[in-house]
Amino acid sequence: MPRYDLEGQVAIVTGAGRGIGRAISLRLASEGVSVAVTDIDSSNADKVVAEIESDGGQAVSLQVDVTRKEDVDQMVHDTVAKFGPLDILVNNAGVGAVVPLMDTDEDVWDTMMDINAKGVLLCSQAGARQMITTGSGGRIINNASGAGKIAPGKD
Repeated sequence: MPRYDLEGQVAIVTGAGRGIGRAISLRLASEGVSVAVTDIDSSNADKVVAEIESDGGQAVSLQVDVTRKEDVDQMVHDTVAKFGPLDILVNNAGVGAVVPLMDTDEDVWDTMMDINAKGVLLCSQAGARQMITTGSGGRIINNASGAGKIAPGKD
């Protein structure tokens, strides 16, 4: 794998307690990035932090609900307080529901839109606000699934 010049940078990864978010967090840490591993499930985030620290990296576990502005603002604040100015934000938190159209109710829809759309908005605003304040810029990466391009169970 190629190496990137990320040594000493600071990142937040949402939805980082498992799956792709976990892999992103581990990779960033292997590149010398201090990582805020954020997830609504703190026990999963704690496990990823333990993996990073066992490999000599720096990480912090933060329980965050990306649909709550207060949580998101606190996430950025805590990350900056622990590691310094934010350089990278990875909006990875997301959910999906494999439900036929006619069986999709408003609760399922609202949950998906709150996490997948509102969460990205809130995190991007908070991350960008901090990056602008420091004047050194940064990167915001929005991760999305390709699952929307297929109909699961329909060959």
